[in-house]
Amino acid sequence: MKINYAIIILFTLLLFGFSFGQQVNQNTQTSLPSDDPSFYTETSGSFTTSSSTCAPCETKVLSFTSTVLPCGGGIDTLVASGECDYLWSTDPAVTNVISTTDSLITGNLTTDTTFYLSSLTGQMDSLAPLPAQSGTFTGNVRGYFFIAPMDFLITGLRVPTEANTGAQNIAVLKFDNQIPPPLFSSNTNAFTELGYWNNYTGSDTISVCFAVDSGDVIGIYGNRGDVNSYGTSPYQSMIGGVPVMFTRSGMQQPLSSNPMANVWTENGGSISRVQMFYDVTPDTLATIPVAIDVPEIYTIVTDVAICAGDSVWAGGAWQTANGTYMDVLLSVDGCDSTQTTNVTVNALPIVTFIGDSMCLQSGSVPLAGGSPTGGTYTGTNVSGNNFDATTAGAGTHNVVYTYTDALSCSNTANADVTVLDCASIGENTLEGVSFYPNPASSYISIVLPENIESAFATLLDSGGKLVKTMDINSSKTIISLEGLSHGMYVLELQAEQKIARYKLIKK
Repeated sequence: MKINYAIIILFTLLLFGFSFGQQVNQNTQTSLPSDDPSFYTETSGSFTTSSSTCAPCETKVLSFTSTVLPCGGGIDTLVASGECDYLWSTDPAVTNVISTTDSLITGNLTTDTTFYLSSLTGQMDSLAPLPAQSGTFTGNVRGYFFIAPMDFLITGLRVPTEANTGAQNIAVLKFDNQIPPPLFSSNTNAFTELGYWNNYTGSDTISVCFAVDSGDVIGIYGNRGDVNSYGTSPYQSMIGGVPVMFTRSGMQQPLSSNPMANVWTENGGSISRVQMFYDVTPDTLATIPVAIDVPEIYTIVTDVAICAGDSVWAGGAWQTANGTYMDVLLSVDGCDSTQTTNVTVNALPIVTFIGDSMCLQSGSVPLAGGSPTGGTYTGTNVSGNNFDATTAGAGTHNVVYTYTDALSCSNTANADVTVLDCASIGENTLEGVSFYPNPASSYISIVLPENIESAFATLLDSGGKLVKTMDINSSKTIISLEGLSHGMYVLELQAEQKIARYKLIKK
C-alpha cells in the first residue's frame, strides 16, 4: 500500500504564488534615461525557467510522498514540498542528517525502513539595509544581486512606497553555479527563478521562505506599477552582521508582464530598492517519520521426513522419493515467494514375529517372540501384550506384532499362536526321567535313572505332527533341535510300558 504523511502548520496568511516554465520573446527598447544601459536594441531570445511555488512562511505545508518498494526491495526517492529548507535524518533527534535537499534517494532497501523529515521556517526577524531613494525609473525592471556571506533564509520581500504605491512586481533568482550575471551588454538565463509575483495587490509584505547557502548568487528585482525606486549602486548592506555588496542588475522588459530573462549587471548606476527580510537562525518544524514499506519475498526452506510408503505434497505433486522440490507461491503482498522442500524418505524397521505355543489350560500368557522388542501385539483374544489361551480355545490364532522406531516409522509382522490341550502333558509316570534345558535352542539332554535301561523318544510339534523319533539306550542322550522352528513341542518318552509327556519350548 502507499503511505503518505503530512504535517500542516497554519499561520495567519494564505499560501500565495505560482510556478511556471515558458518561453519569452524580448522586446525592443527605444528610449531609456541616461543612467540605463546605452545598449538599446536586443535580438529575440528564449529561455525556460524552473520556478518553485512560492509559499508564504505564514502558511506551511510540510509533506512528502512515498511509494511501496517492489517485492524484495530497491531504491526509492522521497520528495518533500511546502518548505524552504529540508533535513532528512535516520533518527527523530536529527543527529544523523543524510540529506539537506527536498529529495532523498535511499540506498537499496530490503526491509521496512523509517526516515525522518524536518524543515526550517523563519519569521522575518531581520531586514537587510537599503540606500535612501535617490530617483525613479519607469519601465523595465531593475534590482540588485549579491553573494550570500552565510546560510540564511529569505523570509519576506517588499518594494518601498516612496516612488509608487501601486501593485508590486517582484522576482527572486538564484544564479547557476554561483556565477554572477555578466556585464551589460552580455546577459544570461543561467538561473533558477525562486519566485515571481506580478501585479501583486495582496498584503504589503510578501512572505516567502527561500533557503540560501553561503556563496549563492542571489538576484532580487522589483518595483511598483513598473516604477523603480532607485538607490545608489553598488551599496554595502549587511546580512547577519556581515557586510555584503548589493550590485545593480536588471532586464530590458517590464516585470509586470514578463518574468526575468536575459539578465545583466553594471558596476555603477542605481539599484531598484526591494526590501529583503531574512532569518539567520530559522526555526525547525516538528520532525515527522517517513515510513517506507518493502513487501517481502519469502524464501522458505522446509525439511520433511517421511517413511517408506508415505508421500508428501511438494513441487506440485505427491512425492515418495528423496529429493529437493520447489514451489513458487504468491505472498500476501503479491510477491512471488519460494517454498523449498527437502524430502527424506526413511526406511521401515525390519520386524519379525516367530509366534508362540501355549496350553489351553494356561489362561492369560505373555506374548514373546516379537523383534525388535518394545512393540505391541494385536489380534483376537489379545489384551496388551497378553494372549488369553483359555478363551481362544485349542487351535491356531493369528497375532500381529507392530514396532515403531525412533523416526516414527512403523512396520508389522504376523504369526500364529498355537493353543494345545495339555491336560495330559506333565503327567510324569516315569519316575527319575528328566531332560534339560527347557526352553532349549539347539539340543536337549535326556537322562534315564539306573532302573531304566532304555526308552523310546518321540517329538511332536504343537499341531501333533511327528517331528523326530530316537532310541535311548544310555543314561544320558543328546537330541539335536537344529532345523526346528521356534515354538512349543511335546516330548513323549516310552519305557517299561509307560508313557510320559513333557512340554518343550524351542527358542
